[in-house]
Amino acid sequence: MRNLIGDKNSFGLEYEIQSVYYNESGGPYIMGHARLWFEGKYIGAFEDVDMLGVLLCQLKWRDNLEECQFSNMVADEIYELMVSEDVPDVCPLAPGPPFDDFVTFWYICNGKFHFIWKLVDEPFFQYPDYPKDVQTAEVSVEEYRRVVAEFGEIIESIYKKEEQEGRYVPVKRRPAEIIIIRSIRIGKRIAIIIGSSPRLIITVDDKAIGSRVLLFILLLLLLLLGLFYHM
Repeated sequence: MRNLIGDKNSFGLEYEIQSVYYNESGGPYIMGHARLWFEGKYIGAFEDVDMLGVLLCQLKWRDNLEECQFSNMVADEIYELMVSEDVPDVCPLAPGPPFDDFVTFWYICNGKFHFIWKLVDEPFFQYPDYPKDVQTAEVSVEEYRRVVAEFGEIIESIYKKEEQEGRYVPVKRRPAEIIIIRSIRIGKRIAIIIGSSPRLIITVDDKAIGSRVLLFILLLLLLLLGLFYHM
């Protein structure tokens, strides 16, 4: 059953829990569908399936640094600047594979989250009549965090239920707090996103890095993080 936290016309998180499963690596892994709504416009392929605990981690991350340097620019200018090579520390919103058909950025200014996004030219999923130009939305920090916190309570309640029924034994880190390493394309660059909260974002020129080199970097970072975690 589909559920909505918040309001589609301001900020909302639409989700549906599909299953909770375990494998040889552990669990529980809460699988489901999700997409985000901003002022009546959505991002995300609801038909795709992903780990909702990982989605929660990505949505919870954001510091309080004001970034009002874009306040006097129009949306197209901000978007083109962020996908160019002129902004070394971009802040992409990349909650997981269901959102990979959208290039999305966000920043904070005057107590509001500002979201700027665009559907990629050749999306994997179908989005009938979706606008092709740059989209924008503003959400108060308070409203955003309230919606994400409510989603977090729902995810946490599932962990507690699994624990009470004897299927889940809490460990040092819950599955929703695992170290996440992802790579996404931002214009001419590749962003490597490490961790959940706090996290590190590294951007590199795609002309200077091949797929094998990128894979080697990701594996090396994973090894280093694993060694650090077990110290």
